[in-house]
Amino acid sequence: MKNPQIIIHRPNEYVGKLRKLWIFIDGEKTAYVKNGKTVSLEVNSGKHEIYVEMDYLKSNKLEVTVDPKETVHLECGSTLRGVKFFFCAFIFMAAYLFRSIKVFYVKRV
Repeated sequence: MKNPQIIIHRPNEYVGKLRKLWIFIDGEKTAYVKNGKTVSLEVNSGKHEIYVEMDYLKSNKLEVTVDPKETVHLECGSTLRGVKFFFCAFIFMAAYLFRSIKVFYVKRV
């Protein structure tokens, strides 16, 4: 019998390229995903709150309902793309001061 799974992919990006993004499920540090990699996690069926974190910077919190035998696909990464990338230092400082600014994201795909 196949257990429910959450598969999280992190695209290859410049921001945090050499760092791990830690995955939290229901408030517990569960695993990490490296740049350009994918991680597969077995979970219990039901509702789960998922977010990723690097140091003090957290992503949005995503609520996911996983049915028995279901596989949920998620993506996580940096919100700093395009022109925002050139202002990384200022955005990181603002994200530290104002927790509502998110430098990372997690979404369902």
